[in-house]
Amino acid sequence: MAITKLIADSITSGAIASTPGFLVRNASDLTVSDGSFVKVNLSTVVFDTDNAYDNTTNYRFTPQVAGKYLVYGNLELSSGTSGSHSIEACYMLFYKNGSVYARFRHDPDNDEFATFCGGSIVMDFNGSTDYLEAYVYLDTSNSQTPNIEGHSTQNRSYLGAYKIIE
Repeated sequence: MAITKLIADSITSGAIASTPGFLVRNASDLTVSDGSFVKVNLSTVVFDTDNAYDNTTNYRFTPQVAGKYLVYGNLELSSGTSGSHSIEACYMLFYKNGSVYARFRHDPDNDEFATFCGGSIVMDFNGSTDYLEAYVYLDTSNSQTPNIEGHSTQNRSYLGAYKIIE
């Protein structure tokens, strides 16, 4: 809780604020399809300074202020079956307006049960129609039913952004 408050306070404090800004996570595990690109539907809002993240329908961030934004995310991924070390590759992708903008990849040296995949990048948004979505791709060696790990109070899998002061 302390880090969440620190992040929210640091984004909105002072005479000049880095807003809009948001951070979302999942409160429970999300099942994804093995070997498929799947939209990440993170629905637990940690903070959203301008109500720019849709956490019920499209699961996307649509900032209404033009500018450059630092976009960041991380996914904790598991192969779905306890004891099954079958993760071969994972990707987290940031989509802008329905197309891939950035891709972050992790290929474990050995098959893993759980891993992390994420990254950050600066993106330019027009302040009216541009939007951000996150996708995941997880490949297991034995067709498991993988998960994006969630937790009721911890930010294990998350997506966020805030406007950079220019």
